[in-house]
Amino acid sequence: MRKILLDLREMIVELQLQVTRQSKGAPAVGRGSGDPVLPFDVHASEVFDDLIKTLASWYGGVSEVDPLVLQGLDPVVKAHKLVDWHLRHYITVSRFEDGGLYFDDLRGILGKSMHAIGRRQPKMRLGECTCGRPVQARADQKAVACACGVVWGVGATRAAHVAQGAEQLVTAREAAQLGEISGRQLKPGTIQTWRRRGRLRSEGKNHSGEYLFRFGDIVALARS
Repeated sequence: MRKILLDLREMIVELQLQVTRQSKGAPAVGRGSGDPVLPFDVHASEVFDDLIKTLASWYGGVSEVDPLVLQGLDPVVKAHKLVDWHLRHYITVSRFEDGGLYFDDLRGILGKSMHAIGRRQPKMRLGECTCGRPVQARADQKAVACACGVVWGVGATRAAHVAQGAEQLVTAREAAQLGEISGRQLKPGTIQTWRRRGRLRSEGKNHSGEYLFRFGDIVALARS
């Protein structure tokens, strides 16, 4: 969660630059110097608005913890203040009954922000090659080649990891970060819903207060 918030804070300025960047060509014929200039990237503008709304919606639910004065602030300043607030209180918010949705919302707006500024989705570690180099791949890749030339099948490697990790205890957030399971992209909120409805048994909590689950049980539910 902290990594997501730190990434969001880094993207605030990049998003705003994407929104306000102007074409370097000549002004359009008939447009006066006083006429409004449209954003270079309307989609980025919408994503930036969504980012602020998403952060503000969760802040509003627990604003008594650490109140912020947001009225009249520049949007970039407001976004930074909201992210900083979440960095101070994300553990508290994630312990709420709908804490899984909190993670889903932040991860969702992070993905939209990355797409809006042209960043590629992060890679996941597949393991270590026989040459000693770490091998990484995006979840949407079918195969990836190590620098030494060895080709790794992404699906087969991940399936082996799933089988080997059946007894491992993971949080809903950690399970969701492993990507698709049987063609299904799990979300922390879904896993928490299974727990609340009695379909998934918790094996306790970690030091941060997050519920722990046997990974094999999550995989079995995802495949059912």
